[in-house]
Amino acid sequence: MCGISGCFYKYKNQNLLLNRYSENLVHRGPDAKGFYSDDFYEIGHVRLSILDLTDKANQPEISSDNRYVLTFNGEIYNFIELKKNYLINEKFSSNSDTAIILPLFKKYGTSFVNKIRGAFIISIWDKHLKKLYIFRDRIGEKPLYYKLENDKLLYSSELKNLKLFIKNKKVNLNNIRDYFLFGCTPGQSTLVEGIFKLPRSSYLEISQKDFSIKIENYWNFSKISKENNETNYPNIYDAISDAVNINLRSDAKIGLSLSSGIDSNILLYFANKFQKDLVSISISYAGSEKSDESKKAKELAKKYNTKFSKVIISDDEMLENIFKYVSSTDEPISDFASYPMFKINEKAKDLGIKVLLNGVGGDEFFWGYHWVNQAVAQNYFNIKKKNSYQFMPKIEFNYKLHKFFNKINIKFQDKISSSILSYLNLFMISRINDETKLFAYNYDYLNSNFYLKKFFNNPKFNYENEYNIQSSCDFNNKIQIDIINELVDCWLEPNLLLLSDRLGMHHSVENRSPFLDHALIEYTISKTNWNYEFSNQKRLLKKSFRNKLPDSVLDQRKKGFSPPTRWYQMIIEKYFYDIIKDGFLANNNMIDFKKIEQFYLNKKNDINLLIFLYKIIVFEFWYKNF
Repeated sequence: MCGISGCFYKYKNQNLLLNRYSENLVHRGPDAKGFYSDDFYEIGHVRLSILDLTDKANQPEISSDNRYVLTFNGEIYNFIELKKNYLINEKFSSNSDTAIILPLFKKYGTSFVNKIRGAFIISIWDKHLKKLYIFRDRIGEKPLYYKLENDKLLYSSELKNLKLFIKNKKVNLNNIRDYFLFGCTPGQSTLVEGIFKLPRSSYLEISQKDFSIKIENYWNFSKISKENNETNYPNIYDAISDAVNINLRSDAKIGLSLSSGIDSNILLYFANKFQKDLVSISISYAGSEKSDESKKAKELAKKYNTKFSKVIISDDEMLENIFKYVSSTDEPISDFASYPMFKINEKAKDLGIKVLLNGVGGDEFFWGYHWVNQAVAQNYFNIKKKNSYQFMPKIEFNYKLHKFFNKINIKFQDKISSSILSYLNLFMISRINDETKLFAYNYDYLNSNFYLKKFFNNPKFNYENEYNIQSSCDFNNKIQIDIINELVDCWLEPNLLLLSDRLGMHHSVENRSPFLDHALIEYTISKTNWNYEFSNQKRLLKKSFRNKLPDSVLDQRKKGFSPPTRWYQMIIEKYFYDIIKDGFLANNNMIDFKKIEQFYLNKKNDINLLIFLYKIIVFEFWYKNF
């Protein structure tokens, strides 16, 4: 894991001294720094040493023929296999994964990226052709921001680094609505005008000749099928085993973010098989036994002979420090689990851990979210049974009615079939447009949509959502892909993966997510008989690990990673007037503070209102560093 900051000039190097600007990324790579500059290009790099801890693996790396300049952020997990299969006679500059990139690129061109398994941003400058290539990994684990001007392209691992080049920064008002709906900012644009994100599973190409950006997609979910998939695993168990095994490749100390849930315990199970000295870290909330999974996590760590460490967060400590994480995320993210994640990475650094495994991706690709399961079942019901409910009355959407049916779903999900629950849900979903068949089941999304219209003065916030899933598609193929795409683009990448990268890098800790290995994802999608019943509540994982993990882990209800809900009340009470009343949104007449105050004074214990107010406070803390 590293940090990069570069600039490609159309006419001549303006000596913006990016080596100085890369100093702002030193938290991403405290072990070494390097810089390269020529007449049209300069690049700064900071390194967190993970594979080959010697200076030989420092960057930027220049090819032996002096044509290419490489900078790389992330990890290529299958670098050993790539050497054996494609570069058998090659002499390498180091023993790191970085060393295989330029030989592969020289041999296969831009298609080399299809052979790589990993999380990465790869920047290659061709000095002869005056052309720059930047590649991003398939799921979007590693970030890349860029800003194109008339005479230069600037890019960096973090948005805050590019803001240094903007004299009159402006908030991108078009993205504010998305932030309040999703708690993050999906899409290629950012909350800073003029700065963009390179899309996942794509590469950027720009040459001096025309100086225009071309972005090409090299991988997507819709191309995965039983016919063209190249994975050769006999079952899901072996596919996950392989993903975890290659994610454990490291010359630095490794840890695991451990809860009592299925995902992290699968990682613990395999890590114990492959690596005996792993350290697991869990969170404990003082005075909150209901939210505390550390006791059970400790028992599981003991079962697998793994060292265990616990982070205890008190209410007072949380209230004093919770918004420390905001300054490290570049854009506001209102996920309530952010601070516990921040503390786990802080503990990892204290323990000398440089690589931290997490279970991110398990819920997304094995259908762990209850509201996603509802969406799958609903789409199935709409498509397969649509003639059977034409007689049902059309009713206007009502949030309270939606909440009522969701309570039924949660309470009886193990006793009533998904098809019956889907039928019941037609009462509340019948008047919702095809705008979204995924987020229509998400409490936070619906809650935020309601309060946006109540509190915000901008009429633009009332337009229909742009993230669409069409209910008319074929469930057996396209519907699964549509739901995965929406889940990755609107939730996984802009929220969980951004947090994983930033909160880890803030403490110089590399976060790895074995469930996001693209070979595992391809196998899961292409080899599995997906349908609305089988996809429900991680049945595939439970079936595959029934005799390997304790039943207490496999059969428990999903808890999530969030801290006690009373924290919402404490935070809003402390910051309501100081932050919301005099913040950017109120001062720019974007919100009606008096209406918000009236709601708050009448509904101080309404968790839905508190969650939305928390989003406002996170945004305002982010803006303080704008």
